[in-house]
Amino acid sequence: MCMKALGLLLVVVLALSGSDGVDKNNFKTCDQSGFCKRLRGFKPEKSQYTLNLDTVVVHGNALSAEVNTVDTTTQEKTVLWHYALRLSALSDGTFRVELDEADPLYPRYRTLLALKGEPKADGLKLVSNENGKLTVTNSQGHKVIITAEPLKLEFVNLAGDVAVVLNDNGQLVVEPLRVKKERIDDEDTNIVEVEEEGTWGENFKSHHDSKPRGNEAISLDISFPEADNVYGKSSKIKAFYYLDFYHNIFGRYIFISSSSSSTSG
Repeated sequence: MCMKALGLLLVVVLALSGSDGVDKNNFKTCDQSGFCKRLRGFKPEKSQYTLNLDTVVVHGNALSAEVNTVDTTTQEKTVLWHYALRLSALSDGTFRVELDEADPLYPRYRTLLALKGEPKADGLKLVSNENGKLTVTNSQGHKVIITAEPLKLEFVNLAGDVAVVLNDNGQLVVEPLRVKKERIDDEDTNIVEVEEEGTWGENFKSHHDSKPRGNEAISLDISFPEADNVYGKSSKIKAFYYLDFYHNIFGRYIFISSSSSSTSG
């Protein structure tokens, strides 16, 4: 019995020493990672994303609408990019949110193996469309309240409590795909591609990460009002990043994706 306990202790010690022995220099810091550096420091005074209420269509189990990003620094609110929003009701009482460019230059990466088959559909009904807000409900009574400007989605449970909120703090960012710009070299009239630092490629030690489609990062804040627990915290993420992460919802999943693919969270 003593030998078994000693063996177990040795295994634990070896495991701990192995984790401490990892060379942190082989991993990027946030400042060395383009998407992390860009998006972690993104703190808009107001979300750029607005939903066009005139484009809302509810059919079958899905709501679709146009979402625009606008320049919030001017009074004219110039439209910058067009996106397509799709909210689907699923038979297990969850909802699937998809946001992609309305006319993307290239198809977005899709995690085809994230789900085991296509989720089964539930009914979806438009309850109200007034005062800049939409309310839809599935056949089981779960509601989603969508605020048009700025865009915000609130998921309401059967008790009438808001369980999950998307983009409550205006951190939604879907970097649009772009075409690499070109310029004319005045000296010999040769066409030279403009290289924006980190946009079309990144280097780390001996590794080069080519990005022929430019930046494709996605950011979204998710709030869970009034919950006490958070699960799934990565061992490499420091605790203070979670100070504003309020809520854990038990037994429910919200499917979120930038295209027709989804991940649960």
